[in-house]
Amino acid sequence: MRLEAIVWSLTAFLVTAAPAADHFAGKWKEDLTKSTNSWGEKPATPRTRTYTPTSDGGYDVIIDTVDESGKAVNRTLKAGGNTEMTVPSGGSKGVQLLEPTHVISRRVDDHTMIATYRKNGKDVGTSTSKISADGRTLTMKLEGTAADGKKVKAVTVYRK
Repeated sequence: MRLEAIVWSLTAFLVTAAPAADHFAGKWKEDLTKSTNSWGEKPATPRTRTYTPTSDGGYDVIIDTVDESGKAVNRTLKAGGNTEMTVPSGGSKGVQLLEPTHVISRRVDDHTMIATYRKNGKDVGTSTSKISADGRTLTMKLEGTAADGKKVKAVTVYRK
């Protein structure tokens, strides 16, 4: 009986000491049927996002897409590391409409990241990335104000 108690105690310790799964890490494919935006544009092919954890608690993100001419395009960016960075050119249409110069992205919890877009020191938009409870759906909501004063809204849904 004593051996059984030791085995159960050790099992309980290992289960509670095991690191939590990283819900963002991995490859996500856009679900075009669930994604919407305020400018009425839909990509011809779904984008993919691949999140690779980095030592600062954030991610290297590779976004693979196809441009209007059918050419494959991939971009790399950083997310979740809580460091303000220059916005790379060629981002999503929604981000382009905001015309930000900088972005700061931070993890709120295991299922949520928030990116704040800034232009000339002023917040112009926010993107909230949320993982579903089952870990299989990533929903990104972008809201902000374009340079012309119009509201920018997008909901992009990805599946693992």
